[in-house]
Amino acid sequence: QPKNIACVELDKPTYYDTHTLMLADDNAPAAYRISELFRKSAIPLNKSDSFTNPSILTPTISAKNNTVCITFDERSPRYYTYKIERRDYASHTTLYEGEFLSKFTDDSLVEGNVYVYTVTPICGGVEGDRITLPSVSLQAGEKVEIGHDKILSKDWWIN
Repeated sequence: QPKNIACVELDKPTYYDTHTLMLADDNAPAAYRISELFRKSAIPLNKSDSFTNPSILTPTISAKNNTVCITFDERSPRYYTYKIERRDYASHTTLYEGEFLSKFTDDSLVEGNVYVYTVTPICGGVEGDRITLPSVSLQAGEKVEIGHDKILSKDWWIN
């Protein structure tokens, strides 16, 4: 092997998903790495942290027909597990912890309560940043989405 050539490990998911060359995360399993030869002067500088620091794009939340639906971005890693939690003024419940779902639904809300959902990506036991979604409330028999701005405004609990 010539002295100016090096073999490096690239992040396989990033390469296939976005066609971007990034060095593999130190914690990436062999199945998520690609070995390639580079001139030492052309080795990619950016390093993936998708296994060390799990992160995803913010899922969307909607409320319709008495059901809350959380939809994940199609580019969310399938190799992560996901934890979905719901909080209200009196309780904190883990609703789901498991493999990737394109959609998660919840129809167990109580009228008058305001709920906040969070989604946490997990990789190899390492929890990533918890994502807080806009709050949701069931009022007059129908679930209505309330944005963060309504929660923070004065007298948000009054129609």
